[in-house]
Amino acid sequence: MNVTNSSRWRRVAGKGLRLMFAFARLKSKTAWFEATTLVALAGSLGSGCGAAIPHRTGPIIKNDYQFLGEYMDWMVNQEANKAHVNAVTVAVVDDQRVVWSKGYGWADVAHKVPASPDTLFRVGSISKLFTATEIMRRVERGEIDLDAEITKQLPEFSIHSRFANAKPITVRSLLSHHSGLPSNRWNGMFTNKPVDLATLEKQLAEDSLVAAPQTKFNYSNLGFGLLGRVVEVRSNEPFAIVMQRDILEPLGMTHSTFAPIVLDSMGYSHGKELPPVELRDRSAGSLVTSANDLARFVEFVLADGRAANGQQLIRSETLRSMFQPQFPGLPLDFGSRVGLGWAIQGMQVNGAGPIVGHGGGLPGYTANLSVARETKLGVVVLANDGAPGGFIGQVSKKAIALALEAKLGVAEQPEKPEPSKPKLQPIELPTKALDEHVGDYIVMGQLTHVARSGDHLSADVFGKHFNLVPIAANKFVPEASGLLGLWHKQLSNFSVTVSDVEGRRFAVLNGWPQPMAFERFTRHPLPPAWARRLGQCHVENNDSDFAFQKMRLEFVDGILDVDLRETSETLVISDESMHLLLDPIDDRNAVVVNGDGVVRVIGDPGHEKFFFSGFTFTCSRAP
Repeated sequence: MNVTNSSRWRRVAGKGLRLMFAFARLKSKTAWFEATTLVALAGSLGSGCGAAIPHRTGPIIKNDYQFLGEYMDWMVNQEANKAHVNAVTVAVVDDQRVVWSKGYGWADVAHKVPASPDTLFRVGSISKLFTATEIMRRVERGEIDLDAEITKQLPEFSIHSRFANAKPITVRSLLSHHSGLPSNRWNGMFTNKPVDLATLEKQLAEDSLVAAPQTKFNYSNLGFGLLGRVVEVRSNEPFAIVMQRDILEPLGMTHSTFAPIVLDSMGYSHGKELPPVELRDRSAGSLVTSANDLARFVEFVLADGRAANGQQLIRSETLRSMFQPQFPGLPLDFGSRVGLGWAIQGMQVNGAGPIVGHGGGLPGYTANLSVARETKLGVVVLANDGAPGGFIGQVSKKAIALALEAKLGVAEQPEKPEPSKPKLQPIELPTKALDEHVGDYIVMGQLTHVARSGDHLSADVFGKHFNLVPIAANKFVPEASGLLGLWHKQLSNFSVTVSDVEGRRFAVLNGWPQPMAFERFTRHPLPPAWARRLGQCHVENNDSDFAFQKMRLEFVDGILDVDLRETSETLVISDESMHLLLDPIDDRNAVVVNGDGVVRVIGDPGHEKFFFSGFTFTCSRAP
């Protein structure tokens, strides 16, 4: 079979890793999750669709937020209808006061419960900001050493590692997603009877590191699960109780909790109501709160760590340290930066200064919290649908821009235009030089083939065709094409640089707030130990939410592939195919190519089983 022209792995890219894609929004890459289908829903958000965009009718009055409200009414209604979202709530903060907040649509469509700024939503990974704050409060009290090995805090913690002489997992590496832990442990992650954090800590002894600690960014909910366990061990109390007493109550977040609770909002996916479900990794994403309550957290940040009641919850210098880049200069980070719990690269609003924050997503819910510390502005946007990441970001950005306009009494500054520059001039590269970059790359979990097309490279990504036109020896500018190739547009704000780091080749996309690195996948002959394991398997321990009907280990087109059939009511998946593409690293371990885990062989020959993310599979050898 001609590998270059094979459609199998393009099909795998579209359907494979579907489970991971469904939950990838927990990594806060919301730009990849814009809803594009217009759907008319019962309980829609009003008649904003098609309404005229509001314009000012008089001069700008300093500290007058009326126009902000008018514009938000138009924008939220307009965009939420497009994204078919049932409810949205927004709160805008200017220093120590909420200057505008409002709810739109139905929190519960079936029971016609309207949304308000006090409606409770699940906010997913925004929870991490609270966990990080509690950890840093204990660091400044001397209870926790940021740079000591995690076993100093959790003596019984262990995890499989293939990395000899690696640096240790530390609290700092956990807070900044540089611990090398997998992103998730899927078995038991969503359930109405989750295990506690102490049990999760013990379960991780079965799992494996996906990267050497302190070498690269790999977003990990499990890492924040361990940080929650550290809080429990240091206080000798359950995590939810500690957070209620030490953080939520002093901040005046009276309606918020990390404990299980019945919400007044339902979660939806593209209009379909989802069943209520709890998250096992409580300290990573189980906070239930409202827009008005989250606004109090924004006020706390803008007050340099002082709560509304005057209590200094955390020293200003400690809080400021959380916004500093951690592990700068790591080759495998390619220039990306992350703070202690906080995302410090992302949204940009002209004149607002650096904006820090965090996104959040759980099945049925999406959230964003953004803070412009220099200009003392912040915004919270919550929605009861798991899809509209791009919409949430648009509303957040516009709200900060309009708040800055009102705060200063000066018209909103337009985005600074890109300096005028001529179209980037392609250069000619020898065919041999172009061929060095040809191959398979892992793009957002998908196997994407980069081919040579005459004097340039080309690739099909997410259903779009791109030419990669050389502008330097290892640097390319993407060029989009359409209408059967009749038109081409150079995307001059972006570039792709191909480089070798630590013996591995990467294509790095620059132009987003953070660089995105895509590693080249090399096909190898199948090792004999893995060849004898090919065949049909079945899962021994399905959980209450994920059900795997079958597993088959195959070797096709030079790729080791786990073909799974899975069902998940929470993720709205029913008997669908899911593929894990594996890269064997030795006779008993194979890395999942999207970095989300390791498939490990357990047991003796003749009695071998596969272990992945808490699931165990028994297999029969292929005939």
